[in-house]
Amino acid sequence: MKFKIFFLLILNILLISCSKEERDMHRRKNIEQKLLLKTTNQLEKEKQVKFSGFGGSSDNGLTMLSLSFETDKDYDILTGRELIVYCAEEFLKNINSDEKIKPYLKNYPFDSKNIKVFLLTDIKNDSSDDKHIKSIVLSHSNIIYDIYDENKNLITIHEETYKEALNIIQKQKKEKNEI
Repeated sequence: MKFKIFFLLILNILLISCSKEERDMHRRKNIEQKLLLKTTNQLEKEKQVKFSGFGGSSDNGLTMLSLSFETDKDYDILTGRELIVYCAEEFLKNINSDEKIKPYLKNYPFDSKNIKVFLLTDIKNDSSDDKHIKSIVLSHSNIIYDIYDENKNLITIHEETYKEALNIIQKQKKEKNEI
């Protein structure tokens, strides 16, 4: 009986001492998931997109976070640019304003090279049409717009840096305000 109690006591001490890293990782994942959920709920409500996945990577700190969405709506390059930039800006704002996630970020503030946003658009229509974007992806500070070819393979029809897209949108807003 004394041996069992001693064994359980030693086992608990070992588990407690070995699991600090695990507890820290679990705490980070919990904070990360709350942040992703907040952003997802916000974008679903504001932009009528449907959440389809999330991810992230870490290397001695969180280096990248990603979100994926689907929508039935179709987009051209102009409206798709507005949507992807809006999603990215809100995602970055939520990450950089979250004091709980900040200690886990490899670099602060996060910027467009630290996030990925995937948008699958016009998902109910599988036609190959160069006006209907099927996929918009922000990755490594680049935005890629894809359509289906006649064999239903995705092909890139336009690519731009995130900074270029942001500048175009800001210029369009400024021109609208001048009118």
